[in-house]
Amino acid sequence: MIDAYDNIIKSYSGKFQLTCYITDITGMIIPSYIQQAYDGNSTYQLLSFSTSIAGDLVLHVEEDNESVIGSPFTFYVDPGTISPSACQGLWPSNFSLFRNADTATFHVLYMDSYNNTILNVSVAVNISANIKAETGSGNASILNIDLNGGPGYGTIDFVSFSSGNFFLEVMVNDVEISESPFAFQISSGVIDASNCFGEWTSANSTFEAGIYPSFEIVQKDEFNNTLIDSIFDNQIFDFDVSSVTDEGSPYELANLTFLISPDDGLGTVQFLATDCGNFSLHVTYNGTEIKGSPFRYVVVPGPISVEQCIGFWDNEIGVYGAADMISLLLLLEDAYGNNITATASALAKFTLQTKSVAGVDYSINMVSTPQNNSVYGVITFTNRKAGEYLLYISINSSSVEGSPFSYIIEPGVLSPAHCQVVWLNKSTSINAGSQGSVEVLFVDAYNNSVSSYINVTMFFTRDGNSFDDVSLSSRRQQGLQHIDFIITLSGNYLFHLVDGASSDINGSPVGFSIIPASVLPSNCKGVWVDDKNTFQSGESGSLKVFLMDAYNNLVSASSDAASNLAFSAFTTCLGSTKKSDVSIGRSFDSSMIYFVLNFNPSKAGHCVLYVLINQIQMGGSPFPFTYVTGQVYVPYCIGYWANGTNVFERDGQGILNVMLKDEINTTLSSTANVTFSKLLVVDLIGRATKMIPKLTVSEPGLATVMFKILPTFNSSSKGSFFLRIGDTSAEIQGSPFLFTVLQGIAWRSFH
Repeated sequence: MIDAYDNIIKSYSGKFQLTCYITDITGMIIPSYIQQAYDGNSTYQLLSFSTSIAGDLVLHVEEDNESVIGSPFTFYVDPGTISPSACQGLWPSNFSLFRNADTATFHVLYMDSYNNTILNVSVAVNISANIKAETGSGNASILNIDLNGGPGYGTIDFVSFSSGNFFLEVMVNDVEISESPFAFQISSGVIDASNCFGEWTSANSTFEAGIYPSFEIVQKDEFNNTLIDSIFDNQIFDFDVSSVTDEGSPYELANLTFLISPDDGLGTVQFLATDCGNFSLHVTYNGTEIKGSPFRYVVVPGPISVEQCIGFWDNEIGVYGAADMISLLLLLEDAYGNNITATASALAKFTLQTKSVAGVDYSINMVSTPQNNSVYGVITFTNRKAGEYLLYISINSSSVEGSPFSYIIEPGVLSPAHCQVVWLNKSTSINAGSQGSVEVLFVDAYNNSVSSYINVTMFFTRDGNSFDDVSLSSRRQQGLQHIDFIITLSGNYLFHLVDGASSDINGSPVGFSIIPASVLPSNCKGVWVDDKNTFQSGESGSLKVFLMDAYNNLVSASSDAASNLAFSAFTTCLGSTKKSDVSIGRSFDSSMIYFVLNFNPSKAGHCVLYVLINQIQMGGSPFPFTYVTGQVYVPYCIGYWANGTNVFERDGQGILNVMLKDEINTTLSSTANVTFSKLLVVDLIGRATKMIPKLTVSEPGLATVMFKILPTFNSSSKGSFFLRIGDTSAEIQGSPFLFTVLQGIAWRSFH
């Protein structure tokens, strides 16, 4: 034991556990037995080991996973002494088939009892050999035994001049080696057709067209030995392969190829299966068929080749009526032109699509069915719409030959029950005077246009009543009758179109409305509301305006036609050229406009109102009206004695009624601000008296003048007097009013 400073430790009592193992030079651990022990002074540890493996080996010594100084230690182990029973035999290249008259070699491996190869034999070794035939005596002999044929082995050379199965007995030092005797075969090297045989490499002998069937031939000699090319100098495949039909006719195989496997003696034949049928494959060698020949095989159709499939119409021309059942026959073939039985699953692979000649997709329900187990599939469908079409048939975007298939659908016979009335205007509301249009479509039972026609009877109703005031024109052309009409009277209409049997054609009657056209100002109408056309100062007037179109249809004031109209108004009075603008306030109901007019004429009197629509004078304009100021006009006022009396007693009261008139001799409607600047009682010579009249307005348009009769009189306060009413420029009608004052009871009355 040594410490860290290389000092020998003579008395070491601690635990020092070494890890030891042996590997070969590649590092692989080999089986071994290792024993550890200390010397008497405990200064070193003794390792003892043994192994059954010979050769260059390595001893690894470690403590705590660290190698001790000098480790690993290489050493060599010699094999043990030769052990005849452990020696082994080996055929070079692992072949035990030889051609007769050729020299064959066998190796004897020298081994010790632990199966270690002894490379250098240093002791006397004796190899002996003996050849025995499986049957009979055979004609084989040992040519030479070389004890040092190579490192660790000896060789035995022998030859046989007869074919068959043999055994080689090998002994070392008169002891038979392991696995002796060793079987081998001697072949003549000549193919014997009667021993050769073949088989299909697939599980069965039925092939689809387009497949390369593969047939293997096992080469045998006369002793049934398999011939391997690598032994016999690249034997050339010399078999004849041919095929015939069931009828015995020769059939040429397509793409026939041969391949020889050098390791197992197999000859492989391949060819392309193209035509369907039952066949026999003949394999011969030098005119003799091999075992099992001929070999039956069947070729069935391959997958559908869409390019090979053919379609054609059942009636050959592809022209059908709208009510016909259409059929297209589809012949199914594979890529080699073999007919394929049409099955539901086969037909389901096809994509069917119909388009118009313009390329527009047209959806039709099409059914594909097999035709009684034949090679034809039948595609059936019905197309009710007349026109020219294309039928596309494909698989994965590849088209059938002839696709697309064109066909024509012709219309059927005229069906009055299916003819239709079509409204052509964008809306069912038509402006008065504008044209409305309908068409009667002449069709068959499937709504296809036909060239024949029916006689159409036409009439209109308005609000349930017959209506004849219609401008009507009609023209007939291919497949239809076109009808234009013009109506000027607004309202709700029905256009009846009936066939020869007096039945309404589909779509008849057509309901529509005639709505007023644009407003024509000159056709519009206006009236004073409540016929009131006399107005006082400050009073508003109301004019009711009816908007009319060119055909005297009333235009709704709330319609779009009225929404953009511009209204203006002005007034003039008779005898004056001065215009006064009028401000307009508008209100609406469903049929008219109410104008609220704020007048401001230049003077009172008889005036006219001009109303313009879009700068054009409306119908009925100008509208006459009368304007008053609301002030008393003295010359037109009228006075009369109350109760018809103008004779009064002293202490009595005189009463005169005054009818109040304005400038146009119209009774005032207001009681405000009624005064007379001249209001007095005078005697007959014009002198004023003390009787003071007082004016009172009792009701609109009527005033009362009352005055007190004095109780005492002087020479001038009895008798007759005058009541004068007026202003500085005029007096009311009847003024001065004569009255009499009596001293007693009044006894007469007069106006």
